[in-house]
Amino acid sequence: MRKVVFGMMMLSLAQMPAVHGQTPTPVRTCESLASVPLANVTIESAAPDPKAPSLCRVMAASTHPPTGDKVTRLQRRLLK
Repeated sequence: MRKVVFGMMMLSLAQMPAVHGQTPTPVRTCESLASVPLANVTIESAAPDPKAPSLCRVMAASTHPPTGDKVTRLQRRLLK
């Protein structure tokens, strides 16, 4: 879980506004986040949030090694 949260936080940090009012250029499109490789994580979907078009909604499932039998589902909304 810690790796998943860290990975999702890094995606968030990549999209934070720059200092002094500059607008950053997105590194990835919302939809391309579905192909980001993270250990023990399956990103199920990444799409614009229908309720807030300026956000990207990422749905993922994490397995917990070494048994791999416990699955944690998580959702994260990121600025586009």
